Amino acid sequence: MRTFSCDIETDGIDATRVWCIAVHNIDTDEVVTFSDTTLGLFKPWLESEVDRLIFHNGISFDVPVLESLMSVDFIDVCRFQWCPARRHTCDEPAIPA
Repeated sequence: MRTFSCDIETDGIDATRVWCIAVHNIDTDEVVTFSDTTLGLFKPWLESEVDRLIFHNGISFDVPVLESLMSVDFIDVCRFQWCPARRHTCDEPAIPA
């Protein structure tokens, strides 16, 4: 399974713009970044390369921002995981398989 950790940077808590997206393949240690002219490549990359994304604050921030500002539908694209604070493994999916 191709699993990536993911983080986004925006113009603030009430985001109106995504400045960059960074993803890290947890198996290969590869890092991919999307910014400026490559932000539009994130959605097609996500659809073709990712089985699971892991976020630090995905449910409360990253996922809603990406869905709203970049038209990413995470239910259709991939499975992402919710990791409660103080927990070191991600065993409990946010969206059931």
